[in-house]
Amino acid sequence: MIPFFYTLNLLLLLSGLLGIRPNSDERRFSLALLQTLLILPLLAGEYLYLSYHLEAQAVLVALFSETLFALIWISMVRWLQGATVATVRESPPRFLIEIIVGVVVTAVAGYFLVYRSVTEISNAILAFHHYSPVYFSAVFILMTVLYVSWRLEQFWRALNVARRFEYKFLVIGGYLICGTVAWGTSYRLTYLAIAPRHFLLLAALLFFGWILISYAVARHRLLNRKIFISRKVVYSFVVPSLLAAYLLAFGLVSLIMRTFGLPLSFILKWLFLVLGFVAAGLFAFSGKIRRRVHFFISTHFYINKYEYRDEWLALSQHLQGALTEADVVRALRKVLAESLYTNEIFI
Repeated sequence: MIPFFYTLNLLLLLSGLLGIRPNSDERRFSLALLQTLLILPLLAGEYLYLSYHLEAQAVLVALFSETLFALIWISMVRWLQGATVATVRESPPRFLIEIIVGVVVTAVAGYFLVYRSVTEISNAILAFHHYSPVYFSAVFILMTVLYVSWRLEQFWRALNVARRFEYKFLVIGGYLICGTVAWGTSYRLTYLAIAPRHFLLLAALLFFGWILISYAVARHRLLNRKIFISRKVVYSFVVPSLLAAYLLAFGLVSLIMRTFGLPLSFILKWLFLVLGFVAAGLFAFSGKIRRRVHFFISTHFYINKYEYRDEWLALSQHLQGALTEADVVRALRKVLAESLYTNEIFI
C-alpha cells in the first residue's frame, strides 16, 4: 500500500500545475474542489491503514499527505468566494505568490519522504520533539484549518440567501473537516505525540465530511462551471471509462485484501473479471441501455439538455431525399426518437 499512497500523492501534487492555465476563478475553484474530493479519501485511507499497521514509512506518507491536503484546502476556500460571489478579481501577482508559497511548502513537506527520524514509535505511541518537522507541520496545518474556517464563515455571510441551500452541505462538511483536523493537530501540539487509536476516528470523520461535500457537489452540480465537452466525446468514452473504473476498483479491493491478509480465491477473481467484461459488452451492444445512459448524462451533466446545432444538422441530414409526406414523417420520427432517447414515437 505504501507505493500506492506515494503514487496518488505524486499525481495530486502534479495536478496542481493545471491551476496555472485556467484564467477564471470558477475553473480554479472547480480544480481545487476536484482535488479536495480526491485528497480526503486518500488521507482517510492512510489513517485507516495506520490504525492497523503502524509503520514508519506509512507515517511519513501520512505527514506529507496532510501538508498536501492543507495546500489544497486553502486553494479551494480561496477560490470558492470568487467563483460564487461577485468580488474584486485578484491580480496575477497574488496568484503567482500563491504558487510560489505552494511550491516552497510542498518542497518542505517532501522532506518527510527522505527524513527517517521525524517520529519515534514507543509503546505504540508516535512521539516527536519540540521544533521538529512534525511540530512545525502540525502548526502549519492548525493555522490552515483556522484560516479556512474563517474564510468559510466569510463566504457564508457574503452568499445570497437564496443560494445558501446549494452550499449548505459543502459548508457543513468543510467545518466538520476543519474541526476534525484541528482536534488532531491540537492533540499533537499539546502532548507532542500522535495516538494511533485516533487514526480510526479521524478516518471516519474525514470520510463523513467527504460524503457531505460529495453530496453537495452531486446534488447541486457545483462543478458545472461552463466547461463544455462535446456529448459525442463523452458518449464515446463511457464504455472504456466504466470498464477502467471497474478494473481499478477490483484492483483496489484485491490490494486491500492482500494488505490485510484476506484471501481472494482464484475462482472469485476470474468471476469478477468476466462479469465486468460481460457488463461492458452488454452496454456496448444494447441500444436501450446506451440511450438511458445518454439521457442521464445529458440531463445531469449539461446545462442544456440538447445540443441544438447537432439536432438541426441531424434533422437536415434525415430530410435529404425526403420527397413525400411519408418520408418527412419517417425522418421526423427518427430524429425525435434519437432526441428523446426512446424506441417508440407515434406521429
